Amino acid sequence: MKSVFTKPVAHFIPLAEGVNATTLSLLSLEELAEVVCRCKEAEAQRIYHTNPDVIVREIGDQWVLVPTGNLAQQFNGMISLNIFSHFVWQQFEKPHKAADVLQAARTQFDDPEHMLDVQVRKLISDFARMGLFLKNE
Repeated sequence: MKSVFTKPVAHFIPLAEGVNATTLSLLSLEELAEVVCRCKEAEAQRIYHTNPDVIVREIGDQWVLVPTGNLAQQFNGMISLNIFSHFVWQQFEKPHKAADVLQAARTQFDDPEHMLDVQVRKLISDFARMGLFLKNE
């Protein structure tokens, strides 16, 4: 019998302060599990907000992020959002911890495949890397 296909997902986990990337491969399984938990917790405590150089336009049943100003010069594109990613975007219109947005998403959406946390973390990471979300320092 074949396995059920699930969407492939990979999520970059930024290292927490004090974690050395060169020694990760030398850790025992238990030590690595502890480091992963610590890094995920540090990631969840980061505060992000939307980049003010991005405007949102609703077109039918989707939303489009349009970069303006300097971001438009370096971005060279637009982002189409579905209802879930638009929800996440709206949460970060005011500065929020990633953990608070995760909790808000859990209360707003059913998650039968148990992928909500990974998808929200990935969306935050991707948007931050593209300059759409900014970290509060």
